Amino acid sequence: MLLGALATSGCGRLDDTEIAREESPAARLGAYRRGMDLHATFDSLSRGPAQRARVELLDDNARAWTARWRLLAGARETIDVDYFIFSQDAFGTALLGHLIAKAREGVSVRVLLDAQGLRMSQQPEHQDCLGLLAATPNVSVRIHRAMERRLMEAVARLDPIVAAASDHDKIIVVDRRASIVGGRNIEAKYFAHQDDLPDAFHDVDAAIESPEVARTLTAVFDTTWDSERAAPVARQVEDAERCAAGARLAHVAMDAWMRERPLTPDTYAEIEEHGFAWWDELRRYPRLSAPAAVRSVRAEVRVVDSLPRAGSAADAVSRSLARLFHAASRSVLMETPYVVLTEEAAATLETTGRRGVAMTVLTNSPVSTDNLLSQMYFQEQWPRLLATVPRLRLFAEGTTHNVHGKVAVFDGEVVLLGSYNLDPFSMLISGELMVAVRSRPFARQVAAKPRAMIARGVPEVYEYRIARDDHGEPVRTPTGEVVIAFGPNDHADAMPWPRRGVRWGLVRAVPWLSGLPPLF
Repeated sequence: MLLGALATSGCGRLDDTEIAREESPAARLGAYRRGMDLHATFDSLSRGPAQRARVELLDDNARAWTARWRLLAGARETIDVDYFIFSQDAFGTALLGHLIAKAREGVSVRVLLDAQGLRMSQQPEHQDCLGLLAATPNVSVRIHRAMERRLMEAVARLDPIVAAASDHDKIIVVDRRASIVGGRNIEAKYFAHQDDLPDAFHDVDAAIESPEVARTLTAVFDTTWDSERAAPVARQVEDAERCAAGARLAHVAMDAWMRERPLTPDTYAEIEEHGFAWWDELRRYPRLSAPAAVRSVRAEVRVVDSLPRAGSAADAVSRSLARLFHAASRSVLMETPYVVLTEEAAATLETTGRRGVAMTVLTNSPVSTDNLLSQMYFQEQWPRLLATVPRLRLFAEGTTHNVHGKVAVFDGEVVLLGSYNLDPFSMLISGELMVAVRSRPFARQVAAKPRAMIARGVPEVYEYRIARDDHGEPVRTPTGEVVIAFGPNDHADAMPWPRRGVRWGLVRAVPWLSGLPPLF
């Protein structure tokens, strides 16, 4: 997710013009002043009263997939789908078939996908069948910021950041009454059981039952859908007959697989005749029947949204996160795939720690990461972060299962959950969607899994520590570097990083060259 934010170089930016000219309806924060308590700060995250909802935590991969499948199956009028990555593997192809089937029942379907995310999800063995979906009656498909347009705008503005600005939201809204938001894209590793797929992710979503929340999410969706940044997908596809058969059969096979029912002989024979790659893939995931659902809870919900921009930290999500850190009085628990902070973000954590707030962060190590570049920056930052921020503890996943959830729990009462990573891509560039939920029972549910992962300890999770003297002060080398007591190199193979001096130069040079705010 650091594409563009960390891999940019070139001319300085001409200005801070937003990529999106519209204003999201969920970007209008309420009145706020530093020093407000957590309740008042939560109320400042949107204008007007909080929306009442039933909220179900989806922190199990199979349950997250089942929740999406059942939500779509129950659609009677409308389906809106917005994703960054949409892979046409077993899961994506089955979802295409599901959407086509609902459209043929008369349901109005809109699908919004980001061009950069689509490019990242393309695999040689997958047939591109989006054109088939777009050609189906009752379906519209649009792409956010086509790659050609991105590159042209970046060249015209002499700003490589412009090419990276994306729609990173993950939203499903059905019948303007029920929604799913969170960190998962559409691809096998987000939904397969960890025992079935070595690189399956840990992630977090929420299913929300509330017409009020659904209306807000639909308005957020409409802001991008109706903008000049979204272009229709061509209603054509190579080998349409094979695409149609694949989508139809994947839908039938996935539904049977999840219900633990055998395929009919005719269906099986048709799948075998076509030799679809997704069938062999699906059979590798025997644990797709979901465990019992976590009980939904009644909660107050506020939707917070940001639109794509070219290097501005003045978005609603970043401001909301900072407000909640300043309002926390006891504890903050965060799960985030990446920890790459700007100086301003690091200062917010330092201020929070100096007020006595205990902060715990669970993130990725070189073993579990899906982004080696982010790890290079993390390796530079984490020792200095621990030396600077009081009461901060850092834990890193030690297995190949990526920590992909984007969630923070404040004082065991307020949860911020969605698509926002703790890195420059989310802080400064991409459009992000988060929900703030006030509910102690829901906060306990969200905190339970990361706390259990941390409690299991090595070799599944490691705590990164710096050396401290008898007074608890960081120990430094004669050149001022923080001495590491235990870090990535103590449990992972040495990574092929550039020499430290070169790394440090890159850490400082990239923001300066690209016009981004300085990194910590």
